[in-house]
Amino acid sequence: MELNGKSRLNNNCDMKNRSMNKIYIPVLLCSALFFISGCQLQPNQMKADLDFLFKTIEEVHPNMYAYISDDEFGQHRKRLYGQINQPLTRAEFYKLVSPVVAELRSGHLRLWPPKGDFRATSSNVFAIGLRWDGQNAILKENYGPENLPLGGKLLEINGQDANSIIYKFARYTADECKNADPWIIERADFLRFYLWLEFGDAETLDLKIRARDGKEGHCTVTAFPARKLAKRVKDNENKWSYRHLPEYNTGLMEINLWQNTPQFNEFLNKTFETIDDNKASNLIIDIRDNPGGRSPPVQWILEYLTDKPFRTAEKIETKVSKQFLQATGRTLEEFRRMLGDESIEFGRVIIQNIHLRKPVDKPHRFGGNIFVLIGRQTASASVEFASTIKCFNIGVLVGEETGDATVSFGNTFSFKLNNSGLRFGVPSKLGFQACGKSDGRGVIPDYEVDQKPEDTAEGVDTVLQFTLDLIRNGGTVSDIQLAD
Repeated sequence: MELNGKSRLNNNCDMKNRSMNKIYIPVLLCSALFFISGCQLQPNQMKADLDFLFKTIEEVHPNMYAYISDDEFGQHRKRLYGQINQPLTRAEFYKLVSPVVAELRSGHLRLWPPKGDFRATSSNVFAIGLRWDGQNAILKENYGPENLPLGGKLLEINGQDANSIIYKFARYTADECKNADPWIIERADFLRFYLWLEFGDAETLDLKIRARDGKEGHCTVTAFPARKLAKRVKDNENKWSYRHLPEYNTGLMEINLWQNTPQFNEFLNKTFETIDDNKASNLIIDIRDNPGGRSPPVQWILEYLTDKPFRTAEKIETKVSKQFLQATGRTLEEFRRMLGDESIEFGRVIIQNIHLRKPVDKPHRFGGNIFVLIGRQTASASVEFASTIKCFNIGVLVGEETGDATVSFGNTFSFKLNNSGLRFGVPSKLGFQACGKSDGRGVIPDYEVDQKPEDTAEGVDTVLQFTLDLIRNGGTVSDIQLAD
C-alpha cells in the first residue's frame, strides 16, 4: 500500500505542481430569508463563508491543485475577496464565487446554485431545451405553447450573443480538467436556473434563431408556470424503462439514474427475465442522460452481461481528513487499526488497487450483442459502467464522448456555508476507472455519432437509429455515414 500526502497526476491537462465571526439570531434569520425580505449578506459574512469554503476544500480534496498551481489559484482567490466590498444577495454572491471554484477544474467540486431562491421568487420558467453541438446551442425542445423552429441554432438571447451567455453559464460549473464546458446547458434544471440568474423574473425572452433552412428570425418565448412544467416533466420521466423492438429482435433499456435500491434490483431481475423470454439477440442500454448515482447497481447489471472477471476501477486514492472519518463514523485510531498502519495522519492519501472480481451466477444472463449509448450527460457512475464495457470488450459504445473523465475525483461530501446557506460539494477520492487514462478525456465511443439538428426537428433519435441500422446490417458500418 502506497501512502502519499501530496499526490500529483501526470497527464496532459496542463496540470501543475504546488509551487469566523459570531453570527447572532437576527443575522441568521436575515440570511435565511433575504430573498423574501430584501435582506442582504454583509461583506464580513461572505468573507467568513469564503474562509470556511476554501479551508474545507484544502482539507478534504485529495489534490485541489491537480489542474492549476496554488499560486495561480491564489490570484483568483485574492481578486474574489477584493470584490466582496458591499452587501450582496445570495444569487449575486453565488455568481462571484462559483466561477472561482470552477477554476480548480474538478468535476465533482462545486458550489451548488441557490435554487431555493429561484423557486421562492419565480412562479414561471422558460421551458425550452437546448443541446450543444460543439459550437452552437441547438433548440431541442419546447414545453411551452409557442411554435419554435426545433433544430435551429440559437444566435441571440434578448439581443445578446447567445454563445457569450452560454459560456458565462458554463463557467459556473466545472468538469474534470475543464473550467468552462457549455454542455451544462443540456441539463434542463441548470438551464432554467441560469436563465433566471441572468435575466431575473422576465416574462418573455427574445430569441434570434437560424432555422435549418438558413433563414434567421426572432421568436418570443413566454415564461411557463413552473408547477405545470414540473408535472409535465415528471409525467414523461422514467428513471429506468425497457421495451422490446421485435423488428430488430432487440431489447432497449434506458437507465437514467443508478439507484442502490431493491426496486432497481427488481427492475433488473424482471427485465433480463423478459429479455430471455423474448429470445432477443441484441440489447441496447441507453445511459446518455444518466448523470450517475451509486456504484453498486453498476456491478449488478454487469453481472447480467458477462461471466468473465472484471473490475470497474483500476485504483482509488483516498484523502484522510476529519470530515471523511466523520462521514464513515470512524475515529482516526479505528481507521489506523483497520488498515494496520499506525502512522496514518490527516492529510495522507491512501492508494487502493482494485482486483478483478468474478461475477456471481445469474439465471437470465444475456449472451447476445450489447450496445451502450453514451453522451455528454453520461457522468460519474455511468462513466464507470461505460469504461468497464469498453475495457473488457463486453459491448460496443455508440454516441459521444462522456462528460466525465475516466480518471476523476469523486465520492463527494456536502457542506453548508453558515451565513449564505449555500451548499457545496468536495470530492474525497480520486478514481481511476477501468482502463482509465490521466488525459482529461472521457470514455470514447467505438462509433462516434452526434445528434443531427434536422433529426431533432423531426423527432428522430440519430444515435439510436444509427445503432439500429448497425444491428440491421449485421454489425458493420460500410454503408452507414458516420457523423463528423
